[in-house]
Amino acid sequence: MPDKLSVALPIYQMQPIAWLAFEGLANQVDAGDWELIILEEVEGSCGEELLELYKDRLMVAGCRQVTYVRYHEHVRLLQKWIEAAEVMSVNSLGMLLQAGDVYSQKDRLRITRQCFENGYGWVQENKSIFINLDTGKLALLDVSGGEIFKTGDGMAISADIIRKVKDNGIIKGVDHYLFTYVEAENAKIYSYIPDVLTLNTHGFNHLSKSRGVLIEFNKPPFYGTSLKLEDLVSNEIAEKLLDLRNEIPLPINFKEMKVRMLTNRGIYRKGEIYKVEEAVGRLFILEQSAEMVEEVKVKEEKQVYETKELKVHRKTKAATAKK
Repeated sequence: MPDKLSVALPIYQMQPIAWLAFEGLANQVDAGDWELIILEEVEGSCGEELLELYKDRLMVAGCRQVTYVRYHEHVRLLQKWIEAAEVMSVNSLGMLLQAGDVYSQKDRLRITRQCFENGYGWVQENKSIFINLDTGKLALLDVSGGEIFKTGDGMAISADIIRKVKDNGIIKGVDHYLFTYVEAENAKIYSYIPDVLTLNTHGFNHLSKSRGVLIEFNKPPFYGTSLKLEDLVSNEIAEKLLDLRNEIPLPINFKEMKVRMLTNRGIYRKGEIYKVEEAVGRLFILEQSAEMVEEVKVKEEKQVYETKELKVHRKTKAATAKK
């Protein structure tokens, strides 16, 4: 009988934030046995280093096996989900879609296991909290209605369905594409709201670039919230997240501006002058929380990532084929 959960963790140039995913997994409660599948490009890699740091805590949380798949060229997200399904344990109940910039709430694996054991094909959390790391603004993701926004957070898909997924070449909308297979199978769907919400972050995601504006303006499916970071994670993790502002990658050519804050706004303090991305500055000015103190100018920046070879803990056929 299938008795193991598979957690697929694709990472792509997320050195400053990927520790957050490991923290969430290491804090799982009553999860039973599960395996971790890390899929990562060699360039800008950090997965194996983080695995070494967290392996003892992951074992306590129920992790019994780790498979590391590495790539020498960039691989699309859908390709990684499909490859994770190919290398996951033959007795897997199903696969959790774990993003590298998300702190999963402590009961995610336990609840997902119970759902798969009861025949559900898709599991998701209908509410979670997002933080825009550039501004410190928190917003509530709420897809409880389900008519327009069908997929939520904390998603997982049963083993029999994920193994049927084919690569159609898409780059964005991957979650919705996976969900079409669930609908095609007429599978049971379990949507719930956890007692403590999952924490998702905006700033290091390479696909959802426009999400920050939705968070700032509370545009559906994002809404205002009275929750604070400390309601979701420890003070240590909260402080570490807020310190990431200066490490958020910017486009190769971006516009920046200086603003003087007229009110307190997230991590920005009234009366202080900050250099911010133009889109953020314009937002602050529009809502009258800041004023511009100098003209916009173009700055050229290059992102530099260290390339290093990783000593793989466990080789797989899929990993060997990529070399």
